[in-house]
Amino acid sequence: MWRLADVLLLVFAAILLAVALRGLSSRVHRVVGNEAASLTIVVVLLITTAALVFLFFGAEISSQYDEIVQKAPAAIERIIGDLQTHALGRYFVQQVEGPTYQTRPDRSRRL
Repeated sequence: MWRLADVLLLVFAAILLAVALRGLSSRVHRVVGNEAASLTIVVVLLITTAALVFLFFGAEISSQYDEIVQKAPAAIERIIGDLQTHALGRYFVQQVEGPTYQTRPDRSRRL
């Protein structure tokens, strides 16, 4: 289900992307002289740059991501444990975790 905040975030991201593409293509437009060609050149250059970054650094990025995924749960538990040692930290943890809800109804009690 789409929420309004998600839609607004997507609209904001689209506006930022459009402004960035317009700014880059206007610089290329001074050299090329054609707006459509300058926008095409900018988009192709950005896609090529992203592809080259993934080509050369993709394996390293992937291994670092795997390492983060493995180490994150223990680090989060350690942070929560450190927060639990102080009253303000316990309050913060309770606020972040929120109330715990029973996911399935208790069938042991019948009316």
